[in-house]
Amino acid sequence: MLSLDENSKNEGFKCFLKTASEYPIAQLYLGLYHIHYQGIIHRDFHSKNILCENEYDVIISDLGISKLSTESSVNDNECYGIIPYIAPEILQGQEYKKYTKASDIYSFGMIM
Repeated sequence: MLSLDENSKNEGFKCFLKTASEYPIAQLYLGLYHIHYQGIIHRDFHSKNILCENEYDVIISDLGISKLSTESSVNDNECYGIIPYIAPEILQGQEYKKYTKASDIYSFGMIM
């Protein structure tokens, strides 16, 4: 679980972290936030890559094609994932569009 240091001043976020354990979608958000915070782009985020350990705990899996955000290049013309979860700009193959944190967030929105 993501945690904050004791010097953090963001009380609203602390409150969110305390209640996240009660809501699997909040845990999923925090997991994606943590992946992005580490500089990783999942690139294949969809409902089948979410494991439910029990009623309250979820785990993001299958980081096999994930990359560091610094590794993701413009020249990568590959399209990964399941079509309904892929961001439109990736599907359309727009020039200079690559997988980004925003494309993972689009996939998260489709899961919701």
